[in-house]
Amino acid sequence: MKALAKVLAILVLTLLATAIALRVLVFDLVEVRGDDMLPALGKGAWVLVSRKGEPKRGDLILYRGKDNTYHVRRVVALHGERIQINDSRPIVMGKRATHEVTGTVRMADRTFKIVQESMDGRHYDILDDTMRRVTDQEEQVVDGLFVMADNREHSRDSRDGGSVPAENVRGIVVSVLARGAIPTQP
Repeated sequence: MKALAKVLAILVLTLLATAIALRVLVFDLVEVRGDDMLPALGKGAWVLVSRKGEPKRGDLILYRGKDNTYHVRRVVALHGERIQINDSRPIVMGKRATHEVTGTVRMADRTFKIVQESMDGRHYDILDDTMRRVTDQEEQVVDGLFVMADNREHSRDSRDGGSVPAENVRGIVVSVLARGAIPTQP
């Protein structure tokens, strides 16, 4: 019996040490604190972030902003690419993202469209607030990563603060553990 208890104790300690090492060296467990990434992630969402790999267009990343806090945003354009924003849609290297309305959600006594945005074979949902439009932006060359929130008309991102330098990227979201407070569809 003592031998079994000793083996179990060693197993538990080994698993705990492995989990701590992975957390310290490879992964971050992060809580999303706002509605900037609706409809994919709401306030209170939990995501697993890997510090390994290179971000690609369409990936969600965790990065340190100019305000020294961390943000989760979607990569829209990569270093050296040309980007322009027209009617909340990115145009990267002359190719405009396609939009298709896939549903609606109800928030704050209003209905918002859920739009599937597609670029380079990657598809993800964004919110479209037809009562509010962001200002179009002239073409620019990306120095780092150009990121945008999925809740475009109600969030801050590279359109306001410029490109995200590579050294500010903490990692890539590899798993959504809990989606947080997501509005219901009517």
